[in-house]
Amino acid sequence: MRKAEIWGGKGCVMKSFGKNVIKIIGIVWALFFVIGVVVMAIDDQTIGVIAFALLAAVGLLPFLFFRKKPKQAMENTQEALQDVQYEMPPTETVPHADLDVTDLVSLESPDTTPSEWSISISFGKSSSSNFSKALYLAKETSRKYIHVDTDGEGLHQAYFSADMDSYLSFIQLYELVSGWKSSFAMINGKLADRKIVQGLNYCYGDKCRSGRSDFCFGASQFTENPFGCHRLQISKYNNPWWMFSHQKGNKVLIDKTALRARINDYCSAYIDCPSFDYDAVLARLNALPDSLTQQQFDSLRGSGGYMVKIGVDINKPR
Repeated sequence: MRKAEIWGGKGCVMKSFGKNVIKIIGIVWALFFVIGVVVMAIDDQTIGVIAFALLAAVGLLPFLFFRKKPKQAMENTQEALQDVQYEMPPTETVPHADLDVTDLVSLESPDTTPSEWSISISFGKSSSSNFSKALYLAKETSRKYIHVDTDGEGLHQAYFSADMDSYLSFIQLYELVSGWKSSFAMINGKLADRKIVQGLNYCYGDKCRSGRSDFCFGASQFTENPFGCHRLQISKYNNPWWMFSHQKGNKVLIDKTALRARINDYCSAYIDCPSFDYDAVLARLNALPDSLTQQQFDSLRGSGGYMVKIGVDINKPR
């Protein structure tokens, strides 16, 4: 910032000096004009011509004196702005001319992308009244903030983690800028669809607000499930796992193939959720019994029972 301040002081002095010169020239010009008019009025043509010649010469002085100043001032301004841009402490600048949105993927590196789960939101300059607020949140609440130089326009990118406070800060910033044309989100270095991000904000955001470690095993008694994700819609009162079955003799066989197909159909929208573990979901599926006695099945179906009633460990966090 010091270079900009020094340059700014010098600019103010030069501007003041220029104004004084113009005032002096104006006074001299007016004086010669009066002299020329008076002399011409008393028929002294020679002195009158000299006075008007001097008048014309004085009038040209401002153009000769300031002819190159605007260009020089503009160059000085650009140099000063460059100094300010690279000296701002909160900003890490990545020069990259003609940057396309998809090119940001190539900018991901160990220095900018953490090894753990991360989500980022990027946005450019906006005329929105919320731009200043968005920029403040990007710099002050993110785990990492980067300013990407795109031919003077600039792209602001803020990274957040799966930690409760960090993700809730992401939601706050995302809700401000998601409607801007320049905004986009990335999860673990890959461009993310808006609907995917909105789904995560709705579900994982609720988990962060609840503070419950077992939230994914059921936000309420109606969504209790053995898989660790109630978005699969295989829960206690919504397509319970024991209903994926068929009768064979005096046993009820669990159709795990159908259960897996259901899981695959519904998990795609939440596969990037930091709490979703596909391998763990399949492990819990395999841990289900292959069959139930008629009594066990009737008990589960009649009471909306849960897995612990038949003694199956679902590794539910305590």
